[in-house]
Amino acid sequence: MASMPSTDVAVTMKTAAHRNVNKGWKNNDTYDIDCLAVAVPYCDAVVTEKYAAKVLRDDGIHERSNTVLMVQPSELVSYVESLLEAA
Repeated sequence: MASMPSTDVAVTMKTAAHRNVNKGWKNNDTYDIDCLAVAVPYCDAVVTEKYAAKVLRDDGIHERSNTVLMVQPSELVSYVESLLEAA
C-alpha cells in the first residue's frame, strides 16, 4: 500500500480510528480522510487537526511523502515566509 500514496494515507487514518476506542466516528471523518488522502501525498504542506497530524506523523507518512504537516495556520504563514526568503 505504501506504493499507492493516497491509499496509504486513507488506510492509516482509518486503521487508527478503528483502533482508538475513545474516538467515535463523525460524519466529517470520512470527508477529512478523503481530503488528506489527496493532500498529504501531493502537497508540499498540509494544515490539519492535531489528531490527524499525530496519526500521520506517527506512521511516518509525512516523511515518505516529503510533506510538512502543520496544525496551526500561523505555521503555514511561517512556512510560506521561509520559502519566500529562500527564493
